Amino acid sequence: MAKDDKSYPLIPAVEGLTTRVLEILKPKYEKQIVALLAELHPKTDIESLLSRVRALSKVIGAYKVHDLDGGGYETFGQDICSEIGKIVDVRLPKGRSAYSDLVNWIIGTSRDHAIEIFTTNYDLLLEEAFERAHAPYFDGFTGGREPFFDPASVAGGDLPSRWTRLWKLHGSLGWCLGEADNVVRTGKSSHTHLVFPEHLKYDQTQKAPYSALLDRLKAFFVHARHPPDLDRLFLF
Repeated sequence: MAKDDKSYPLIPAVEGLTTRVLEILKPKYEKQIVALLAELHPKTDIESLLSRVRALSKVIGAYKVHDLDGGGYETFGQDICSEIGKIVDVRLPKGRSAYSDLVNWIIGTSRDHAIEIFTTNYDLLLEEAFERAHAPYFDGFTGGREPFFDPASVAGGDLPSRWTRLWKLHGSLGWCLGEADNVVRTGKSSHTHLVFPEHLKYDQTQKAPYSALLDRLKAFFVHARHPPDLDRLFLF
């Protein structure tokens, strides 16, 4: 973004995310980071690193690679994911933003069909923008103490058109596994049941609730037969 208008990204892109995560974890994992990045070169992004760390955690057992055994790499992977969650846990700035502009446009007129937003971002910026404007939205969860994911509501279209559909394709801050081993929304950004950037992300998206959200995206394109229908679609 241009520097003269004091604009700035609230969340870094992959390159910036990689730099920040590695800076934080370097004091604890410097030897492993240096060695693994050398092996992965030229693919030195956080997705490639996390994929290698997760792979090592599953196959080496008690054998050590760069002074860490399988359990050590499992902890290393958890630390990477934890730092990613912290970095994307940001708040909207006061005043106008691209998020508030989008929400104001959505609620600025009555609609026959609901707006649908599909995003792979983990952050809660869109949720915050809707809540600031007191604009209703539905993300697939319902309930009070531990809102649970309802795939039937995601597949259907029973809600009023003024309710924006907000689909978090790779999960969201605040999601975690509930007592019944199902994904619930806690409202606490410290919980992160997410599809992290790694080689297993395709397999993870084939499970609930991600499979239902991807089915919703597929269904949208199947039924959007005319170009005006795509005016209801936003991809973040």
